[in-house]
Parts: sequence; structure tokens; C-alpha cells
Amino acid sequence: MSINQKLVKLRFEKNMDKYSENALVQKEIASKLVNALCNIQTNFEDIMELGAGSAVLTEELVSKIKFKNYCANDLTSKSENYVKKIIQDCRFYEGNALKIKPDRKFDLIISNAMFQWINLEQASDKFKT
Repeated sequence: MSINQKLVKLRFEKNMDKYSENALVQKEIASKLVNALCNIQTNFEDIMELGAGSAVLTEELVSKIKFKNYCANDLTSKSENYVKKIIQDCRFYEGNALKIKPDRKFDLIISNAMFQWINLEQASDKFKT
């Protein structure tokens, strides 16, 4: 089954301004994900957040994780505004996560609710250190 990236982008853009107030499940998942991560490690050099959206996961991460460089990605450029309200010096990559060209490798690649949209093996090969 092929996913229509343009349609996904349009639907997210249309509802992005109200997403955070209605994303109760995503907020709960972000909290559990970051708490589980904190049991393993809390300090990273380079983080890549895929599918940053309205920055639900970003907000949770910065409250508990230390990092040197933070990069974020989303299909829509609207996401950059949400992320940069939290991390001003974030490097943002708009577009399909498998087609962006980051200028570094990452010691943490994280996503709240986006991996179901991509091929995980391709993502691992693209971003791993």
C-alpha cells in the first residue's frame, strides 16, 4: 500500500492549529516514550525528531533530555514554527523524512507517531551513526 504524502501533508496542515489541544493520546505516548528513554540515557549530542508536527514530543523532550544539537523534520513547514517556539536554534528539515539530507548523523532518532508512515529499515540506514 502506497501512502499519498501530499494528502497526509494537506490533512495535517489543515488541522495543525487545533492538534495539540486534541492530541491527548499523543501527549500520553510522548510522556511515556520520554520517560522510558530517560531510563536508558538523558544526554545526547545530536537528536533528530521525525514528524515533529505541533511539537508535542519536542516539548516533552526538552523538559527531560539534554542535547547539543536538535534537528526536526515534518512534511509541512508549519511545523517549524511550533518547534522553534521551544528550541530557537533547531535545524528544521521540511519534507518526507526519507528524502531529506541532514548534514550529520544522530545518536538519537525519535518520533512520537510517525514511524508507521515510513519504511523503518530505510530510516535506520539513512540516519544511524
